[in-house]
Order: sequence, then structure tokens, then C-alpha cells
Amino acid sequence: MCGMQNVKQIASLAHLCITEEETGKLQEELDFVTGYVSQLDELDLDGVEATVHGQTSAGFFREDVPHVFFSQEQALANAPDRVGDEFKVPKMVE
Repeated sequence: MCGMQNVKQIASLAHLCITEEETGKLQEELDFVTGYVSQLDELDLDGVEATVHGQTSAGFFREDVPHVFFSQEQALANAPDRVGDEFKVPKMVE
């Protein structure tokens, strides 16, 4: 599976300082994960369509139709501060 050298290389790439004890524990955990993933090779996936994620993509996109959800006055009704018909916000850039 994954040797200590791989764990040390990954730690180095991630700029992590790990002890020898942590290296051993991380190696065990990485071996467990890679062993679990290797079980996927044993599955018969003939006829299974590849997916990008576990959810269906139906309904993600709707027709772009303009709609007025509320009036400008309703949108500004709970504004802590406003100037005329606009929100007043603190200046962020000099």
C-alpha cells in the first residue's frame, strides 16, 4: 500500500511538520482509505453510466424569465440606512 516515504512526501507538499509517530498513524489511515477505494475495482460496472456527481441534473436549469419579486420600497423597508432609493453602506475603499 502506501509507504512512510509517500506520507512524508505528502506532508512535505502540504508544508506540514509531522513526527514519526504521526507518520505511522497517517500511513495506517491512508492505507485504510486506499484499501477502501480499491474495492471499487472489484465491482461490475458494465452498463453503469458515468456521472459527475450523485444527483441527477434534471431541474438545475430553468428558463430565464424576468420576474418582479418585490418592489424597490419593499426591498429597502428593512435597510438600516438608505440614501433616497438606494442602500447606504460604509465606504470600503479609499
